[in-house]
Amino acid sequence: MKLTVESMMKLEPLKDANIIAGHSGLSNVVTSVSVLEIPKHTAFLKEGEISISSFYSIVKDVDKQLEIIRMLKNAKISGLILCHVGIYLPSVSKSVINLCNRLDFPLIIPQPNVAYIDVITSILDSLFHIKNEELSHAVKVHDAITNLLLEEKDLDELIFTLNNLINRPIYFFDHNNECIASSNGPFY
Repeated sequence: MKLTVESMMKLEPLKDANIIAGHSGLSNVVTSVSVLEIPKHTAFLKEGEISISSFYSIVKDVDKQLEIIRMLKNAKISGLILCHVGIYLPSVSKSVINLCNRLDFPLIIPQPNVAYIDVITSILDSLFHIKNEELSHAVKVHDAITNLLLEEKDLDELIFTLNNLINRPIYFFDHNNECIASSNGPFY
């Protein structure tokens, strides 16, 4: 399971937020969240992040805002949550909206009084939940295979069980790097 921009929008406090541009990027995967208030370069940006900003330092510079959107897109950031619109930034420029639409870069506007920490906490909680589910599944796979080995089950049963647990094709190679069994049938 992955957190996408679209599924992120179901989290509090983003349920009441508006996606004002970049709707084609809603399937972008969100891997982390970061605050962007001193938008000088991409050294600290990580692919898959969702950025949060108020454009406070560039509130009156639409050209700089456009530059930042391009920078975020080039860094493969998943989208931008632009907070406090109507408080710091009077409104979002039509040119920013048009650029985000052209780049398929989601631009999300939460309610003006939403705090960064509420957005960050919600996204991180969701990401931690996903990681915990992945870890739980890995433990389940480990325990199932360990039990089969302790019960001295044959190779075909091990491969069948592993295939069912991870829903992926399984190929088993010997020390000579020859496939001796697979979930698609034996290679004898």
